[in-house]
Parts: sequence; C-alpha cells; structure tokens
Amino acid sequence: MDKVPEVRSSRSIFELTLVYGSLALLLAVVFPLWKPLLVGAVLAATLAPWHDRLSARLRGYRGLAAGLLLVGLVLLVLAPLGWLISVAVRETLAGIDFVREAVRNGPDALLGHLPGWMAGPVKSALE
Repeated sequence: MDKVPEVRSSRSIFELTLVYGSLALLLAVVFPLWKPLLVGAVLAATLAPWHDRLSARLRGYRGLAAGLLLVGLVLLVLAPLGWLISVAVRETLAGIDFVREAVRNGPDALLGHLPGWMAGPVKSALE
C-alpha cells in the first residue's frame, strides 16, 4: 500500500508537466497573434448588433448577413488602405527620382528648389 501514493505522486507530476508544457506551447502560438486576435474580438463585439439586425431583415440567414458585413468591412477598410499605400509608394518613387536628379546635377540644382529665405544661408554654408 505504500507504493500507491508514490505512483499517484509521480503520475500527478507527469500530468502537471504535460499541462504546463501544453500551456507553454499554446502561448508560443498565441503570443505573436495577440494583436490580430484583439482587433478581431473588438470588431466582432462592435458588429454583433449590426449582424443581428441584418440577419433579422434577411429572415434568419445569419451566414448571408455575416458575408455581407464582411464584404462591407473589406470595402470600407481595405480599399482606402490600398489607395493610401499606392499613393505612398508613388510619392516615394517620385522622391527617389528627385534625389537622383539632384545628386546627378550637383548641389546648385538642389538649391534651386529651396525657398528663398533658406537658399541664402545654405548657399553661404556650402561655400
């Protein structure tokens, strides 16, 4: 009868080790995803009343209501974000072309683009 507590003790230690190991692996997976999961939870909580109203209007078609909300959310968030990124890329490329031309033509060409009040002190500092 003395061996029964030892078996239970080693078994409980093994189970506790498995639980802690599983928790560590779960945290290793979830930790990099906490920001997207938080955004998803906030969006789900925010859009839940709209989903309920839309599914009531669609006579209980909850999947269709969810799909329509998803399409609307993509159009309202991702379309302007894509436009903003395209404008930023276009302006960055234009800035790179400007710097290339300025370096190719020398500092005098660059001074021509400065405002009048700034061109004088910069020109005297370069001389």
